[in-house]
Parts: sequence; structure tokens; C-alpha cells
Amino acid sequence: MREVAAEGLGEVYFRDRGRRAQGLLVEFTDVEHVDFDLEPRRPAPHAHAPRPT
Repeated sequence: MREVAAEGLGEVYFRDRGRRAQGLLVEFTDVEHVDFDLEPRRPAPHAHAPRPT
């Protein structure tokens, strides 16, 4: 279970779904308790270019 949680955390948080830190490996070591929220991720707000007037 530790491996699955570490991979999920690495992918979503540190590697940002492939946008950064692609080679980073994440491991849980000496962890006594961890709590995750499994709600769907909300899309990040996107900056929009101003419309021509």
C-alpha cells in the first residue's frame, strides 16, 4: 500500500501529471499515519487572453 500511495502522491503533486519532475521517485519512509481525501480534483483556473475590442 505504501508504494501505491507514494506513486499517486508523486504523480499528482510532485510530477504534476507529467508537467514537471518526470524522473522524481517518491517513497514513504518512517510514516506512522497518512490521510488522503479521495474527492475528484478540480481543474485549475486558466488565464484567458483579453478579447480584442
